[in-house]
Amino acid sequence: MFFTIGLQTSCAMVADKIDRVRLEKALIDAHTKGDGTILAELYERAADISEADGDTEAASFFLTQALVFALQEGLDNSKVLRARLHTYGREDL
Repeated sequence: MFFTIGLQTSCAMVADKIDRVRLEKALIDAHTKGDGTILAELYERAADISEADGDTEAASFFLTQALVFALQEGLDNSKVLRARLHTYGREDL
């Protein structure tokens, strides 16, 4: 049973690493294409992952990037991103 639990944990860790690699590749691709809408979404996803890891510095960086692209593209979620940054003391409302 211990082996099964360890195997499940290892599989989850590998899947998490693959997701991060895919996210990084998607970010590079979106930058290459200049797709601000996708960049805002991907940077927000990166912030979500960083928050889940407890890394508020990285989350704040990624949220800032997401906010910049959301504002450039006129996306509706810019208010939500700004509010998330506010919770970390990085943005005034």
